[in-house]
Amino acid sequence: MPASSRRRPLLALVALVGLGLPAFLVACTDDESARPVATIPTTIAPLARAEDQATVVPTMPVPVGFVPADTRNVVLPVARSSGVGEPPLPVRGGQAQLSGTVFGPDGPVEGATVRLERFIGFRSGRVDITTGRGGRFVVGDLLGGKFRVRAWSRPDLATVEPQTIYLTAEGNGTLDLTAERHDATTLQGALAVADPRLGQQVLFQALLSKEEVDENGIVVGKGIDATDLELQATPGVEILSANPVRTGPDGLVGWNVQCVEVGAHPVTVVGGGQAATFTLPECRVPDPTAPPPETPTSSSSTTTTALGPVPDWPVGARFRLPFAGPVPPGVYATKESGCQVGLELYGNGVWNQVTFRGQAVELPGPARSFVALPGSPACTFERIR
Repeated sequence: MPASSRRRPLLALVALVGLGLPAFLVACTDDESARPVATIPTTIAPLARAEDQATVVPTMPVPVGFVPADTRNVVLPVARSSGVGEPPLPVRGGQAQLSGTVFGPDGPVEGATVRLERFIGFRSGRVDITTGRGGRFVVGDLLGGKFRVRAWSRPDLATVEPQTIYLTAEGNGTLDLTAERHDATTLQGALAVADPRLGQQVLFQALLSKEEVDENGIVVGKGIDATDLELQATPGVEILSANPVRTGPDGLVGWNVQCVEVGAHPVTVVGGGQAATFTLPECRVPDPTAPPPETPTSSSSTTTTALGPVPDWPVGARFRLPFAGPVPPGVYATKESGCQVGLELYGNGVWNQVTFRGQAVELPGPARSFVALPGSPACTFERIR
């Protein structure tokens, strides 16, 4: 039975026009108290999360519900930076000394970076050195005080729980460090709606990512690009979009699916040398008391919603991100590339958070709260019809 002939009572479609990309199909909630069926991506935390908010930590946007391929609950206790206008806390210039060895899974690590951070209250300073033969390091001329010490060797060795040591003004300290390997590839999957209904089309997304160590010794998750992922479904689930799909720079792909049998059905994602099976939330019979989807009209000057009027924008009207809106239904396009946009789309009596990427989007209902997602330019959009 063709997809176009099925009833789609709870549906808002965000289509990507002009790039040959599949539509992002977002199912709307049938209850104002229910969770949004699609959400603006959050940012995954690195494995070792620095306390210093001034530290630049590479991040990767992923949808809510996904988790990093690593242990993001580990907190890397980095000393806080000095206040604005204050010089860094001195580290060298004394008579103390610290030595030790950096060990990895295969033994001592030569050429590893060892970072010493000296701190007093909220002031801090640091010095980096490199291990020599046998993974040894020796740091002299240190001022006394409290130090945090950790080590890493790119691309895959890092200390995620640094050691703390106190050196007297003329003391000699010894400290050995262990750098663990972080190179796991992880394949994750999640449905965009927590309560799918029979015949309801929803978005299933997969994330292919790999751990790596950045230039500051922080373990981060990085999306794996240009990899074909295939979705395999049981008879209870029907795949309605292109399959397989190639990952983008963020490692994300998506498929439009719908359940055709009541129950909790497994699906499997295969690709990139990985395979993972996910059991979808239990699919149930549609609620007969749910109101039909609202069909906004753009023939008048305003479209009245539960949250107030929406002005009618003429063709040619423009806005630049971020933009509060709202804007009426229509097709909006940009000449800029690399646009990734989060917004709220109105349908079924509620505002639902959705995302899209590309140079054009068809909005079937009013939309508001447009923002550029992390890593995306602040694009300018024009209504083209």
